[in-house]
Amino acid sequence: MMKHEYDVIIAENYAAYRPPLHDLILKKCLKGYQKSKFKLGLDVGCGTGQSSVALTGFCEKVIAIDPSPEMLVMAKSNRRISYKSFDGKNLDFPDDQFDIVTFAGSLFYAKSQRLFDETLRVTKRDGLILIYDFEIMMDEFQRDLGILVEKSLEGYDHWLDLSGLDTYGISKLFTQKERIKIQVSPKEMTHLLLAEYGVYQALLSKYPDVIPFDMVYGKLKNLHLQELPVDIFYTLYKTEK
Repeated sequence: MMKHEYDVIIAENYAAYRPPLHDLILKKCLKGYQKSKFKLGLDVGCGTGQSSVALTGFCEKVIAIDPSPEMLVMAKSNRRISYKSFDGKNLDFPDDQFDIVTFAGSLFYAKSQRLFDETLRVTKRDGLILIYDFEIMMDEFQRDLGILVEKSLEGYDHWLDLSGLDTYGISKLFTQKERIKIQVSPKEMTHLLLAEYGVYQALLSKYPDVIPFDMVYGKLKNLHLQELPVDIFYTLYKTEK
């Protein structure tokens, strides 16, 4: 199967279900800002729009950008969100445009001095830059399926912030990591597993003659709601330019 086909299938599962972690994290990070909504927010690396929809709880309008056309096609429609394509480097917006900029699980793929410079340029003075991510602990479910995708092979860092860049013009307000638990149904768990590229590849390799969704759901459907541990990570900055 070609990479494009993987991307489409993974995007479909990603769009079908994501746990409400974006809402939870935003409420934790922005609890002091809930009563006065921001006018305009920018969601960098929006994926299928889960993070963008959550951000509308704090913004009158959100512009959501992503480099993946497969993700944007699946993005959740919302009258307060404008979706746009993004090359991963340049922010095609005027200076001092946004009250808040968020990177929800996207900074790992886009972190660069150039993007930071661009982010600072388009963010208003006293604006916020929020970087957050989460890691859903699915090892137990992978073992039940006879696979285990080693996290170290992917090299992904959930606990990533702007460290290592020349972060002039901003100050760090706080940074936090904590573990929470959420409940998921068998169908929701199936979508979560199949939205992971490494998991999907491993399943196709081990079970080449079955439909992955049917096989995974068939193994999980007799389970009750599961408590799933999730590590959440977030860092909030304020601009001082």
